[in-house]
Amino acid sequence: MPSLWLDLRYGIRTLANSPAFSAVAVLALALGIGANTAIFSVINAVLIRPLPFKDPDRLVMIWEANPGKGIKEEIVSPLNFLDWRDQAHSFDGMSAWRTWFYTLKGSDEPEQVWGVRASANFFQVLGVQTALGRAFLPEEERAGHDQVVVLSHGLWERRYGSDPTIIGQMINIDNIPFNVLGVLPSDFNLFGTSRQYDLWMPFALEREGLRRDDRSIIVFARIKADVSRDEAQAEMSSVAANLARENPATNAGLTALVTTMQEHQTERLRPALAVLLVSVSFILAIACVNIANLMLARAVRRQREIAIRLALGAGRVRLVRQFLTESLLLSIPAGMLGLLAALWSIDLLKAALPAGMNEVPRASQIRIDPTVLAFTFGASILTGIVFGLAPASRASKPNLVEALKEGGNSSISTHGRRSRDLLIVAEVSLAMALLAGTGLLIRSFFKIISIDPGFNIENVLTMQVWLPEARYTQGHQVAEFYRQSLERIERIPGVEAASAINFLPLTGWGDTVRFTIEGRPVPEPADEPVADYCVIDPNYFRAMEIPLLAGRHFDAGDAADKPPVVTISESLARRHWPGEDPIGKRIRLNFPASRAPWRPNAAESATSANSWATIAGIARNVTEELAGEPRPGQIYLPYSQNPSRLMRLVVRAGPSNAGLAGLVRQELLAVDGDQPVTEVKTIGQVFSEAVFQRRLHTVLLGLFATLALVLSAAGIYGVVSYSVDQRRSEMGLRMALGADSRKVFKLIVKQGMTPVLVGMAAGLGAAIVLARLLSNLLYGVSPIDPIALAVTSLLMVISALLACYLPARRAAKVDPMIALRHE
Repeated sequence: MPSLWLDLRYGIRTLANSPAFSAVAVLALALGIGANTAIFSVINAVLIRPLPFKDPDRLVMIWEANPGKGIKEEIVSPLNFLDWRDQAHSFDGMSAWRTWFYTLKGSDEPEQVWGVRASANFFQVLGVQTALGRAFLPEEERAGHDQVVVLSHGLWERRYGSDPTIIGQMINIDNIPFNVLGVLPSDFNLFGTSRQYDLWMPFALEREGLRRDDRSIIVFARIKADVSRDEAQAEMSSVAANLARENPATNAGLTALVTTMQEHQTERLRPALAVLLVSVSFILAIACVNIANLMLARAVRRQREIAIRLALGAGRVRLVRQFLTESLLLSIPAGMLGLLAALWSIDLLKAALPAGMNEVPRASQIRIDPTVLAFTFGASILTGIVFGLAPASRASKPNLVEALKEGGNSSISTHGRRSRDLLIVAEVSLAMALLAGTGLLIRSFFKIISIDPGFNIENVLTMQVWLPEARYTQGHQVAEFYRQSLERIERIPGVEAASAINFLPLTGWGDTVRFTIEGRPVPEPADEPVADYCVIDPNYFRAMEIPLLAGRHFDAGDAADKPPVVTISESLARRHWPGEDPIGKRIRLNFPASRAPWRPNAAESATSANSWATIAGIARNVTEELAGEPRPGQIYLPYSQNPSRLMRLVVRAGPSNAGLAGLVRQELLAVDGDQPVTEVKTIGQVFSEAVFQRRLHTVLLGLFATLALVLSAAGIYGVVSYSVDQRRSEMGLRMALGADSRKVFKLIVKQGMTPVLVGMAAGLGAAIVLARLLSNLLYGVSPIDPIALAVTSLLMVISALLACYLPARRAAKVDPMIALRHE
């Protein structure tokens, strides 16, 4: 212990004598450790920390899957769910869940909120207890007994002032009285995002009236304690296979997939988080290499001191321990400084994340907790050992005779040059890999934002309207509300066009429909062609400036009592009518019988399963999801014939039309004073949100790559500069023997760039490996894209040349007489 204290005191004095070196080393390490801590805090919150539910490892989600068609996770048919629940025995409970929109009325202004219909045992499956009151009873899962509600804690505070007497009171939801049963805990958050579900009501699922081809629910389940996930998966596969045999028309090729809830929530994030973790690990490795190089240089300067200590009887173990102590005296303060940088970075990251379903799950839980502190401490200790071990090992084995001679440092410096060059190769290869990966992401991102969405995103305001069924019981009432509203909006000064659509492009919302083509053999239900569909107002194409390529627009003549018509996209026309003119051809749409606020009601829709719709026009393709999976094509339905209660208003106005949102709200209230409006934003904002995650990945990796480039350039400069200082006499001798300054300059640059070029070659190979991790984040770019690799290689060469320039220039200005006299 006394010797350790002596090592600490000596190490502190030694580092204090080199304040510039100590400051640079601590700062470089702090950047690397801080970046690693920040990214690890995200990984800890999203991937490592268990979900905030009882026994979260037993909490799963069950999906329908069709391996033959490449469908991995699809929402479930309610009839299949009822059969699963009856036939599977591996679960303590299985529960259905579906989200909806509801209008909440009372003493305050009407408010549209997200609500959930869930099985009576939903909270039991999750293991969640209410903060006030109780959850659902089994008998409340039946029609006529389901007018009860559990409130979110946020809604209870916001709208009811945390009134504890709310339990047992009646509240107005969609003009229907509901009895308040309970209030959920303040920390309950189903998916860990800022999207709150404020109303929870029982899901009355009864077999009568359900169709097996209607897929509209999500299934949660809790595996029994004595059953493994593999056993549960095997049983569900068997149950699904039996249902496929019994119902070949709807279930052919279908199976069931059991995934943990955490796996489902984080599946899309894992590749990006893996790339970021590798990136920050590279930065820390580069910082370690830089400090190791500086430590090697200092060790060379201290060879005489070390030789004297060895000659006086100091053991090599003691010397290694002394060097490691000095390394830890640098890395531990760097870890503390990196922790502060991570705290600041986490706050910035949280502020940058958007609100809604597409944000990082449990982003609010990203924080410095004991696990992250342990990681930071471990990283600090490990980096101190890593960058201190090589210099310690080298310095403890000097040539005593040479080291004790005057001028012996020169020979020892030459001896260590190869080690320093190898370290330069290592850090350049890591920086090159990061630069190349960033180049690929930047190229990919610019390709995405340069995609032509098929419409003009400028000067378009959108907002969401959901008409409650209790107040708008008939389809013609729905159509009349939107007709009156749009007529009033178009009269607002500055408005060029106003329309409505149920699924606005780029929002991630959508639905599909199967259809039959007249005059062709009727396919099996599982083989029916499928398309995306949208319900639109006749002015939609004009408001969005989407060209009609053939045929006609919808008009007032396409009324509910007239023959049904549709418009199709050009991609759908090419796919199903290649070389033909589809105008005037007819198709029959097969919507499921179940209701959804965005889906045409088969009982009211003119485009029902028993009627043929004539193709009236062909519209230009519209991008539904930026850089997403290829879509099957689009079918547009007139809202007058297919009323949808959920619509997004689309209002095109001049660029300087301030206050337009408020004016539109006023016109909607003039039609229905109880109708709330939500999701008010421009199409430009919608586009920005659609590319946000890719932009965030690109910016973060770009910052890390820039940091790696700066650190590697600093490392190259340090090594070349130190080499010049140690070889001043050699440079003087060369110039005394006739070498001019240009030859000396070229010699230093050549020797400095040789390990850089070797490192770049190795880095390009590492970049191809890194590109495999990036493959899910790339769009329209090959992992070996020549432009990205060429630009990043050029950037690396320029930074390395700049790092070599100043030392080479200093070497070229050496005065031979002064250098030789000093020698």
